[in-house]
Amino acid sequence: MKSTPTTRPCGPTRSRRCGKFGPLPLDEERRLEAHVSCAFLARAAVDERIATYLREGHVQGHAFLAGQIARVDPDGADREASALPALATGFAFTVPAGQCSPADALAGVDAKLTALFG
Repeated sequence: MKSTPTTRPCGPTRSRRCGKFGPLPLDEERRLEAHVSCAFLARAAVDERIATYLREGHVQGHAFLAGQIARVDPDGADREASALPALATGFAFTVPAGQCSPADALAGVDAKLTALFG
């Protein structure tokens, strides 16, 4: 079986990547999900119910992520818990648009996770 970004063996970096970055648009199914997510996010700009839903989910995700990061970087946990979702969101837009390849997106995610967690 050919190794692709979605079929690589699970190691420590891949395990961490699967949590926040599992939905990266690296295959057709995830690309479709990214299109839907982008539409949902755009709609939130004019629909307060969707905006509230997204904010509440963000608060929960941020708290969880900050707790995980605090284990290795207590002083930077809040900052990094904001940066990681921003990185994922950026790739959700740039990979489907062809501005960034899936391999480059994975390399960026892996570099960030390795910098944080070693």
